[in-house]
Amino acid sequence: MAIAAGITTKTDAAPALFNGSLQYAPALIALEVFAGLTQLRQHPARHYILAVALTFFAALVFRSIDLSLCARLSTGTHFMWHLLNGLMVGILLQALVVRFPPKGTG
Repeated sequence: MAIAAGITTKTDAAPALFNGSLQYAPALIALEVFAGLTQLRQHPARHYILAVALTFFAALVFRSIDLSLCARLSTGTHFMWHLLNGLMVGILLQALVVRFPPKGTG
């Protein structure tokens, strides 16, 4: 039970189980679908999209286990969530630059 401003509400067990990461499941599923579709269609950016999906999955794992590891690791693992999300954006930008050059240059 959580008490906020005198109102008692029942908390959901799933957010505690995954440290609130369950809200990112739709994004992970979407990335997996895009990765699968680009692989099936042999899209030029397919390897980048697969790398993005795997990177986001790893980021979610670190975000999910953070609270349980905080007692053992003084830094926790939440910083990995941020680092891997930054890497994911970098991979997407790399795909954009390498696989989709401006028109008239390739």
